[in-house]
Amino acid sequence: MADPVALDPSSWIHIGGTLAALALLEAVLSADNAVAIAALVRDLEPAQLRTRALNGGLVAAFGLRLLVIILASWVLRYPQMQLLGGCYLLWLAIRHFQDQFASEAEAEAEDARGSLRLFTVIGMVALTDLAFSLDSVTAAMAVTDQVWLVVLGGAMGVAMLRFLAAWVMVWMERFVNLQNAAYLTVLAVGVRLVARVLVPSLAPPESVLLVMMLAFFLWGFSQRRDPVAPVQESSSSAIGVCMTPKCTSANTTAV
Repeated sequence: MADPVALDPSSWIHIGGTLAALALLEAVLSADNAVAIAALVRDLEPAQLRTRALNGGLVAAFGLRLLVIILASWVLRYPQMQLLGGCYLLWLAIRHFQDQFASEAEAEAEDARGSLRLFTVIGMVALTDLAFSLDSVTAAMAVTDQVWLVVLGGAMGVAMLRFLAAWVMVWMERFVNLQNAAYLTVLAVGVRLVARVLVPSLAPPESVLLVMMLAFFLWGFSQRRDPVAPVQESSSSAIGVCMTPKCTSANTTAV
């Protein structure tokens, strides 16, 4: 591995180009990852716990990415790692849709776990990033064989994830179906990872997966949450005041 300090200017230009390529690669491959992580964190209440889970989970995720990069040759040699990652993503998606059919009492019992649930979500964020990052680490190792560049690219990827996931959480508050669309994406990626190991001929190509993700998110952004309810309440109260006999123009001006 070349010493990153003792390099001539042309080598630094090459390194800058490689880092730019790794950053672009991470931006493209981190989109579905950010959506999955935002879906995991969004269920935490109060809102402050979401920030703590996102920050803590991504710090742990970077540690796991370092481990995958260091053991990259071993990880790439054993497709069982992809199988485990795919099974984990399938479990996440199935668990989400099962929870939607759970009774309100079960949901309240789960919300009452407090800090235990926070640490659980942090661990799930780290494992989810690990499952999604198997492809990105493989692609990064194909771009360069210099481990320190791949580690730096991984750090940029985690930083991008932090901002992307925060934006996606805001969108999930505004659009009704977006969280379910995120978990459908997780399901599709999990199916592809499992199929690539067990039945490679049936594994959908990347282009098909991208079309499916686009369809999921078009549906996810198709319906906004109804913002009328609080406005209606305030307007109805105003109407109630104005309908009283004492609500004259003079009184209104005095107020």
